[in-house]
Amino acid sequence: GKRIRTGRRVPWAARGPRRRRHWRAWALFVAAGIAAGSGGAYGWSRTADGRATAAWLGQAGLWHARVTALRTVDARGVVVDLALLRVMAPQGDAVVGGAVVWPVWGRAAAQAATLQVGDEVWLQGALVRPSPAQGGARAPGRASGRRLELRGRLARVVHRPPPWLRARAWLGRALARLPLPDSIRSELPLCLSIVFGGEDVPRGVHDAFLRAGLLHVLAASGANVVLLERAAARGLRPLWRGVRVSWLPPATMLAFTWGFAALCQFSSSIVRAAWMASYRHLAALCGRHGASGHALWFAAVAMTAADPAGLTSWSAVLSFVSTAAVMGALTRQPSAKPAPATRWRWLARRTAGWAWQAVRVSVRVEAAVAPLLAVAFGQWTPWAVVANVVADPLLACLLPACALLCALSVLAAAFPWCTPLAAALAWPVGLGVRALSAWVTWLAHWPGALVALPPVWPGWLVPYYLLWWLLRRVGKIGRENLRLRRRGRAQAMI
Repeated sequence: GKRIRTGRRVPWAARGPRRRRHWRAWALFVAAGIAAGSGGAYGWSRTADGRATAAWLGQAGLWHARVTALRTVDARGVVVDLALLRVMAPQGDAVVGGAVVWPVWGRAAAQAATLQVGDEVWLQGALVRPSPAQGGARAPGRASGRRLELRGRLARVVHRPPPWLRARAWLGRALARLPLPDSIRSELPLCLSIVFGGEDVPRGVHDAFLRAGLLHVLAASGANVVLLERAAARGLRPLWRGVRVSWLPPATMLAFTWGFAALCQFSSSIVRAAWMASYRHLAALCGRHGASGHALWFAAVAMTAADPAGLTSWSAVLSFVSTAAVMGALTRQPSAKPAPATRWRWLARRTAGWAWQAVRVSVRVEAAVAPLLAVAFGQWTPWAVVANVVADPLLACLLPACALLCALSVLAAAFPWCTPLAAALAWPVGLGVRALSAWVTWLAHWPGALVALPPVWPGWLVPYYLLWWLLRRVGKIGRENLRLRRRGRAQAMI
């Protein structure tokens, strides 16, 4: 009849008022970020630049603008985000400002797709209000939101890429100078795309990764930040032991993270991972531990304050949902099994645990993002779980090796003795990239690799994710009760 004190409450009693206040505060910060950023992203009519731009509605002229972003809607259209600089019209010239969009579809979309962020363009046309009905249900006009549209043709373009794009081009030239055979050199573009994303790869390779459910590998996902940051921290650990400066490791990793994000052109997934890493490094600078859940909320707050339109893009939504699914799958549970007696049994158990963890993560991520992919793109890749289970361990080895190859190729320009090291490393990297490409190509030819779905009503997402949360909550409560019963039986036996 003696009551056993376990020292831990059940989950429904563990959420006290303080914890509720924490989550409410984070939700309030996200709402405040959305409100603050919405004034810059959508409030063109409330600013002086917006009022000056709105005065030119319906008037034709030559518009000078700078490209701020490119968004591919589908195979038929592209939406180019522009920052207006000047307008030249028959009634006079004027300096204008504000953010507008230039939706392009049809044959002109191929010309607009060649633009880069930072380019200055001159468009001959008129400024109009958005008309989503034009071009069908998935026309580029749907992606313009409430911003004004610039309808016209491209008259002139001046390529002025930002510094990070120039650094990417310099990195490609450094890799091209390595003395390598053509069989290995042909894999370098895919190597750069795996690390930094946005690299031009053959259309057949792109379609194979799409059919296999591994298109995120070519687009520099947030996992790249985690893997490279972890590899860099382990490589610099002997240096930190010798320096013994508490603030230097977090500050160095903070600079490394955002430098890598710049080389990845600040894509949504990379920016989300960079903000999460920044939260952890800032917590380390303050002598605190940054929780992963709080880091995800911090990333949402920062991204909403900077660009709420970017946060609502499908790329950002998929990144946040997949990250939350990975965090839920990687929640460590204490094992009640005794430690194995021999080293081989320990190694077998660890290997089986890693394999089961890879399967569990892949299944959870696929279940979390599959409805969003069906709503956004009308596609489903049934073999994505199988592809990720094999590709994830290979990418965990390839990413640091590819990044080290890029660093050695850059150093070879100043230190010639690094050239043999880079050429020697290029061989295993090229063979690993070729193995990944062969696995993806083989899997892409499986029957039913890419299934085209009919239009899905977005309203089904609400009950789906509500059921997901309820099942996860019930499972967590059941696991906690089972753990408490096991602990009680163990203490009773003692």
